[in-house]
Amino acid sequence: AEHEDALEHLDIAWTYEELDMGFNITYLMEVLNLLKNKEVSFNFSSASGSVLITMPEAQERFSYVVMPMRI
Repeated sequence: AEHEDALEHLDIAWTYEELDMGFNITYLMEVLNLLKNKEVSFNFSSASGSVLITMPEAQERFSYVVMPMRI
Protein backbone atom coordinates (compact mmCIF):
# COMPACT_ATOMS: atom_id res chain seq x y z
CA ALA A 1 0.00 0.00 0.00
CA GLU A 2 1.22 3.48 -0.80
CA HIS A 3 1.54 6.07 1.92
CA GLU A 4 1.49 9.76 1.25
CA ASP A 5 2.72 12.46 3.57
CA ALA A 6 1.47 15.99 3.88
CA LEU A 7 2.45 18.77 6.22
CA GLU A 8 0.10 21.55 7.27
CA HIS A 9 0.77 24.28 9.79
CA LEU A 10 -2.18 25.79 11.63
CA ASP A 11 -2.43 29.09 13.47
CA ILE A 12 -3.23 28.21 17.07
CA ALA A 13 -3.26 29.81 20.48
CA TRP A 14 -0.63 27.77 22.36
CA THR A 15 1.53 28.86 25.29
CA TYR A 16 3.28 25.57 26.06
CA GLU A 17 6.33 23.82 24.66
CA GLU A 18 6.34 22.78 21.00
CA LEU A 19 4.37 19.64 20.22
CA ASP A 20 4.22 17.53 17.04
CA MET A 21 1.09 15.49 16.34
CA GLY A 22 0.08 13.52 13.26
CA PHE A 23 -3.44 12.69 12.11
CA ASN A 24 -5.10 10.73 9.36
CA ILE A 25 -6.14 13.70 7.22
CA THR A 26 -9.32 11.97 6.05
CA TYR A 27 -10.62 11.61 9.61
CA LEU A 28 -9.51 15.07 10.69
CA MET A 29 -11.02 16.84 7.66
CA GLU A 30 -14.26 14.90 8.09
CA VAL A 31 -14.64 16.35 11.58
CA LEU A 32 -13.58 19.88 10.60
CA ASN A 33 -15.96 19.92 7.63
CA LEU A 34 -18.83 18.83 9.87
CA LEU A 35 -18.11 21.61 12.35
CA LYS A 36 -17.81 24.37 9.71
CA ASN A 37 -16.59 26.81 12.33
CA LYS A 38 -13.60 29.16 12.26
CA GLU A 39 -12.58 28.20 15.79
CA VAL A 40 -12.41 24.72 17.24
CA SER A 41 -10.75 23.37 20.37
CA PHE A 42 -8.37 20.41 20.40
CA ASN A 43 -8.30 19.02 23.95
CA PHE A 44 -5.60 16.48 24.80
CA SER A 45 -3.16 15.51 27.52
CA SER A 46 -0.31 14.12 25.39
CA ALA A 47 0.81 13.82 21.76
CA SER A 48 -0.05 10.11 21.71
CA GLY A 49 -3.47 10.18 23.41
CA SER A 50 -6.92 10.80 22.01
CA VAL A 51 -7.94 14.33 21.00
CA LEU A 52 -11.38 15.72 21.82
CA ILE A 53 -12.46 18.28 19.21
CA THR A 54 -15.21 20.74 20.15
CA MET A 55 -16.59 24.16 19.15
CA PRO A 56 -16.12 26.27 22.28
CA GLU A 57 -18.61 29.07 21.56
CA ALA A 58 -21.23 27.30 19.44
CA GLN A 59 -24.85 27.07 20.53
CA GLU A 60 -24.95 23.41 19.57
CA ARG A 61 -22.59 21.17 21.50
CA PHE A 62 -20.73 18.56 19.50
CA SER A 63 -17.75 16.49 20.57
CA TYR A 64 -15.58 14.34 18.33
CA VAL A 65 -12.70 12.08 19.29
CA VAL A 66 -9.78 11.62 16.89
CA MET A 67 -6.74 9.45 17.56
CA PRO A 68 -3.32 10.79 16.52
CA MET A 69 -0.92 8.72 14.44
CA ARG A 70 2.71 8.04 15.28
CA ILE A 71 5.04 10.37 13.42
